[in-house]
Amino acid sequence: PPSSPRPRRARTRAPHTGCSSQAPALPDALNMISSVGWVRSGVARSKPVENDEDDDDEKLNAAEVARSAARGVARNAARDQDLDEAVKRFGLEDYDDDEDPHDAGAMPQFTRKAMMFHRSNAEDPLITLKDEDDEDSDADDLVIQPTDKLVLAARSEEDASNIEVHVYEMDGHNLYPHHDIMLPSFPLALEWVGRRPTGAAGSSGGNNLVAVGTFEPQIEIWDLDVLNTFAPVAVLGGDYTEPIAPGAAGKKKGKKGGVSSERAGGAPDPSLGHTDAVMGLAWNVLQPNALASASADGTVRIWDLSSPSLACVQTLPHHKDKVQAVRWHPSEPTVLLSGGFDKIAAVVDVRAQGAARSFALTADVESLTWLSDTHILVSTEDGHVGCFDARTCGRLWTLSAHDSAATGLSANAAARHVFATCSTDKLVKVWQAGGDQPQLLVSRDLQLGPLFDISFCSDAPQLIAAGGGNGKVGVWDSSDSAAVCAVLGINRIETPVGGSVAASGMQSLEVNSSSESEDEGERSPPAAKPKAAAVAKKAKVKVGGKKSAGK
Repeated sequence: PPSSPRPRRARTRAPHTGCSSQAPALPDALNMISSVGWVRSGVARSKPVENDEDDDDEKLNAAEVARSAARGVARNAARDQDLDEAVKRFGLEDYDDDEDPHDAGAMPQFTRKAMMFHRSNAEDPLITLKDEDDEDSDADDLVIQPTDKLVLAARSEEDASNIEVHVYEMDGHNLYPHHDIMLPSFPLALEWVGRRPTGAAGSSGGNNLVAVGTFEPQIEIWDLDVLNTFAPVAVLGGDYTEPIAPGAAGKKKGKKGGVSSERAGGAPDPSLGHTDAVMGLAWNVLQPNALASASADGTVRIWDLSSPSLACVQTLPHHKDKVQAVRWHPSEPTVLLSGGFDKIAAVVDVRAQGAARSFALTADVESLTWLSDTHILVSTEDGHVGCFDARTCGRLWTLSAHDSAATGLSANAAARHVFATCSTDKLVKVWQAGGDQPQLLVSRDLQLGPLFDISFCSDAPQLIAAGGGNGKVGVWDSSDSAAVCAVLGINRIETPVGGSVAASGMQSLEVNSSSESEDEGERSPPAAKPKAAAVAKKAKVKVGGKKSAGK
């Protein structure tokens, strides 16, 4: 980028996931981004607060620290007294006073008198960069400016997982990691939440949070305004019961035999929450206390964040297999869209859950969204995107969007007829819906590897965040495309130095683009890689190109 990136201070840690039996073997070093999202502008604190757990520990151990210090002072005093007696006995104070002509020009001896030390760097005249200057610089790096955009990313490596908060600087087209949150399990889904749960712990007190779904049946909610935090502010769902019998774990059925509700480590209480991995999350903007979750246990659950117990208030069992994704209606707070491995997408009013409207698909659901108040989009494992009318359950069109699994799907908040797709074929495509078939506006290889998730920024509709198999988070400014600018009604930008894609950990990217006017046949598409190949080691279940579930 044209401006120098700020120092990266975030740790980058994360782990593995589950895959199908047909998936290729995983690489030796797994490093991937399984989910991305944006933080609403103006919500995050400009100066995140430090976690005070260390201070609490110091207070608890203050007495012991004081006793240790007192013992140390006594030992030092006794040692100094013995040293002074030795100096007087052997006349060491006058040892260097004898002049020797052979010592002329020799380096001075380091003695107790010649040695000098300072209690702090501020008192040392030879140190020009004082501690406070360095501390001020560190503090400035953590300040979030009003024009900054925050990107959330779920990262996984071989033996660690975390949620990363990245800062995208609009002026300099620069993306860098700000801080991260360590997770106990592989993350499958994340959702920004702008409503603090009742009784939530934490020191920030703000409404800048993220809900995380992992291989565990619980949903963790973390405070994004707290640095170096080690515990979520709230956990939704029940804990495991006592471990089941050793032989019982082998009796659980696979995908064809139905959904299992038991695990080798014990059986979660189904009355309190999910009993298997949480694969999708959706926060209700119109009803801020409502959070929906989709799980590998075959259910969709609704959680009340205003309840003191943070209880699950409704369970929707209208799917017959693992549920991959869920999304609330943009203007009707009680209408919910969901899709799963039963090759079904469903629209249900949670006030009358028995009246769910279903849409048959050709493959497992990867992602879904609302294109408008009446039309829905669903992307599937076979690379297709289907558009349906939620009122009549009729299919409007089917688009062969990608050569492999269409893992990500995002509608533009500023122009509902514009949507973007991503795939394990490494491409991001922006489309305009209308007529019998959508029109391709631009196609772009972001050089992020096989892509697993994509998201338009609601505050800056030209920005697209994406993450994939090479462990990089990218932000693409699509206003470098004349076709996108014409549809969004914005001015076209000149491509910044280093390209229009900013990636965390990269200085620049060489990006290949194509549009509807280009000959697609002349471009050699990258080899398709099922997302299941990148997502897994933990599960024996089928992963439809995107997120895996089950252990």
